[in-house]
Amino acid sequence: MRLKKILNIAIVAMVFFGLALSFTPVFAGYNISIEAEGIALQGARDSIYEVKIKNLGSEKIDSAEVFITEIAGRPVTSDGDYKVANNPQTVTFLGEKGDRLIFPISIKKDVEPGIKDVKIKVIIGEESIEKTGTLRVEKNSSSAIITEDNPINVSLARKGTPNESMLLNVIIENPKSNVYDISNVSVELVGIATNPDYTDVREIPTHTGEEFKEYDFFSHPSNLPNTTKLEGKVISPGKSNKDIEIVVAASDELALGTYYPVFNVTFQTPEGLNTIEVKDPATINIEIVKVPWYKAPFRWFLDMLKNTVGFGSYGIAIIILGILLKVVLVPLTNVQFKSMKQNAEVQPLIKKINEKYPGKENAQKRQEETMKIYKEHNVNLFAGCLPLLVQMPIIIALYTAISNYAPFSFSSFLWIPSLGAPDPIWIMAILMGLSTWFQQRVSQMPGQESNMAMQVIFPLFLFYIALGFPTALTLYWVTFSVVSIAHQMVFNKKSFGSYILKVTKPTPAVVDSKK
Repeated sequence: MRLKKILNIAIVAMVFFGLALSFTPVFAGYNISIEAEGIALQGARDSIYEVKIKNLGSEKIDSAEVFITEIAGRPVTSDGDYKVANNPQTVTFLGEKGDRLIFPISIKKDVEPGIKDVKIKVIIGEESIEKTGTLRVEKNSSSAIITEDNPINVSLARKGTPNESMLLNVIIENPKSNVYDISNVSVELVGIATNPDYTDVREIPTHTGEEFKEYDFFSHPSNLPNTTKLEGKVISPGKSNKDIEIVVAASDELALGTYYPVFNVTFQTPEGLNTIEVKDPATINIEIVKVPWYKAPFRWFLDMLKNTVGFGSYGIAIIILGILLKVVLVPLTNVQFKSMKQNAEVQPLIKKINEKYPGKENAQKRQEETMKIYKEHNVNLFAGCLPLLVQMPIIIALYTAISNYAPFSFSSFLWIPSLGAPDPIWIMAILMGLSTWFQQRVSQMPGQESNMAMQVIFPLFLFYIALGFPTALTLYWVTFSVVSIAHQMVFNKKSFGSYILKVTKPTPAVVDSKK
């Protein structure tokens, strides 16, 4: 009886030991656990298959390679029913907390639904172990594919005014319910309706500048495309793209109210090329509101310049406008320059005060002596800011008036196909950055320390944002900057004897090791 009891205990111990081996592989001193599972639809691309791996033993694992070798008894190959991306993957410094690996799995659409065994191989050094996970393949349905009843998601909310050129930023979203990536997406604006029932969708014709003047609805500028393509870009299920941009011009006679665009969206899936008409009054609309009062004077003046001294060119009119505005602001700018000169002249005295009263404990005394210097030399600290405060409303009003003026979209200038769109070869953006850099340089006064970082960062920032600016705006900015540079250099020569003044480098901070 005692022998029988011992045998029973041994059998139970062997069963538990076998179960432990089935869940926790042990080899070469390593004790790891592996969990692997995933769900995918028939025909799905890059479905998520998750593998969790942990080191439960005391032996350190610096590196391990994890492979998916078979699915449903079939080797994973580039032309098989199952394709696995990022295979294998390397895990480093594996610990008890483990690591989570994601293997994208693509499945052919004729694979039968059901539970599929997935063989996982882990290699540590010269040792390897295999583990079986599961992949549940579910039946595909029409609701998982983009159709006209289950369309691609498109959104557009734009507010504009009559006689305005509008950049329509169309957001394309691949629904989560779709099993496919979509690629080679193109969007065409085929019409705009005047009511949310779409009973009177009007086509958007392509016009020249003269034709646009005689029209009373929306137009496509003839020098700009009415279709935008996303070449080489892929949108995965649940992801969106915001790079679609289409320019339309609203007529000066366009009635105020809300309008509803209709798009044809073409895209590629593994099943072929698809084109779907998309319209949704809730997510796709353009609201036309009244032109702000401050835009009208600038636009009238631009038209007058174009039709008189501009030889019929809006490009020349913008250059003349930039020069004239600078001339008008010369008295204010001279006040600013005078303040800058006075401030530069007292900088050596200010520097001596800073040296005489260093540290936080002398801050109040240092400030009192500094203000005394300003008072003795009639330096008005606010004189340099006042001209800027007066100019800012003018510059902002001008910016809003010319940035989206519809006639610009129908006007070319030199190499620029449309003043209403960004320069396609970046020349104006480069000139904007360079002119800003040089203007900063010539504006520095003697005694001022040169901040090299800001001299580089700010022009680069303006260059970057200018890549998306209408060329009319960058042309104005460059013109105004060049005239301002000339004005500043004349002032420098008259006041200091040199067109470009020398500036000092920042003095390195001295750290007192005794403190």
